[in-house]
Amino acid sequence: MNLKRLSIAIFAFGLCFLGCGPEPLGGELTLKVVAPNDDFASYELRQVQVSNVENIYQLQHANFKFLGGGLLEGDDMQNLLTSEVTPQSFATQTRSHFDQTLEPHLAIRDEVVHAQDFHSLMALSAFAGFEKIWGWYVNDIGDRSTATTEPGYVVFYGDIVPSNLLPVPMIQMDNAVYLAGVDVWMVFPVGNQEGVPYAMNQGVLAHEFHHRIFFQNVWTTSAFDRWKSILSATESLSASEQRNLNLLRALDEGLADINAIGYTKNIGFMEPSFHSEHLDVVSAELLGAESLRRNIESDFVDRATYDNLGDDSLEHALVDGCGVAQNFTTSGDILSGQAWSPYCLGSVVARTIWEGVGRDHQLLREVMLPAINQTLFHLGEVLGTDQDFDFDVFFQLLLESLPNTFDTADLCSEIATRFSSLATADRIPLCAF
Repeated sequence: MNLKRLSIAIFAFGLCFLGCGPEPLGGELTLKVVAPNDDFASYELRQVQVSNVENIYQLQHANFKFLGGGLLEGDDMQNLLTSEVTPQSFATQTRSHFDQTLEPHLAIRDEVVHAQDFHSLMALSAFAGFEKIWGWYVNDIGDRSTATTEPGYVVFYGDIVPSNLLPVPMIQMDNAVYLAGVDVWMVFPVGNQEGVPYAMNQGVLAHEFHHRIFFQNVWTTSAFDRWKSILSATESLSASEQRNLNLLRALDEGLADINAIGYTKNIGFMEPSFHSEHLDVVSAELLGAESLRRNIESDFVDRATYDNLGDDSLEHALVDGCGVAQNFTTSGDILSGQAWSPYCLGSVVARTIWEGVGRDHQLLREVMLPAINQTLFHLGEVLGTDQDFDFDVFFQLLLESLPNTFDTADLCSEIATRFSSLATADRIPLCAF
């Protein structure tokens, strides 16, 4: 599916934010949406079944609801983080900035729900995707955290004013993100993206869904006060805490990718969105570099390791775009710098796990991903003690969570290759290096 560039004014698209729809329609419904084929390598308009709908005209499901518009400023988050709040009250208060009901333009024809314009089609397709992905994380992966037991919220075309609390630039076109703390997924409009919009790409949605699972398991339990203190810091973090945060972000991104691979059973789940035939040269180059870093079987990931990324020894033509080595001359460790992309090391994490299951999709889905899910809560307990984080902590917890019948030889071998300095220091005792 190839979508040409759409020039839009955000206030003019065909969605209603004010409660102007017909009587509620719910239950089990048939929707006409953009959905993946069986191999998740291509997408097309097709009919899908969704269950437990509360009101399709407002995109409300028993598990989640869509919200429309709204504006959140980083300073609003700052003020709340310096007060006594729980994860739940913090999310509720910040999410109130996106409290408008979303009502796409829909029509029923032959008992099938159809979108009447592109923006409504994108919202309806994302709705169908979230319904399927939610069920997969509960039924196949076994998540029982508040990520799947508490309602979820999807903000459609909202706006954010970044601040020091938002660790990465918020690209508000051609993007879909999970905003931790606020506890919402955000879907932004199509700008110059030519492939399948991220909101319609179920692999991307599965990736973003896992960010909620990571946050709710790791940070909102024993480690919430530590998370608050990191984000509400008025001065620069210490080098050690900045390094902790960088590595945890990389772990978060890597686990999101490997779960998306598990959901789609497709290493290249992002490729349907990475089309650049008609982009300008600069945009095409940026998209190509992103594709290289995110493909866990690319030349970059073939050669990247925890150590050669950290000590700046990987060929720069491959590592370009991962981060600025501004702190390397003083610290000797790029991973402790502020300008570091978590996706690069995240891809190394995902590749380690992929090799650890012998590139076996069934083993990944049925054994490895459920074990990773069980590991996350225990990781939160460790972080709650203010212990420094490095990947030996995660891998040791993961090895403890894997069933006794799982052969860890491939996983330990890959850890020894990709995280050599940790392995040679005997920091992962459950691996006999």
